[in-house]
Amino acid sequence: MATTGDESLISGTIGIVVANQGSGVVVVAVRAASAAARADVRAGDRISTCNGQPVTDERDFERRVLESRPGSMIELEIARGAELRRVSLPVEEILTAVQA
Repeated sequence: MATTGDESLISGTIGIVVANQGSGVVVVAVRAASAAARADVRAGDRISTCNGQPVTDERDFERRVLESRPGSMIELEIARGAELRRVSLPVEEILTAVQA
């Protein structure tokens, strides 16, 4: 069966795990060699926006990343201490192995 090309069958990732903390979303883990690691995203960084939209909830943030097509870019605004910076991260395919 052919697909229309309008929907990606493969979910995207940028290589981070986030959690709600206070009124925001904080990075709790960064996968080695991921797009986030290459951009120097670190555990403890607070994500304030994703593609220009405010981030207030981990589920909403994770949905946005998972629904992004591999090969596209995600722009994050990240706070680390008093420093605020923007990073553009390429969305990568989530590699899953299914064994019988």
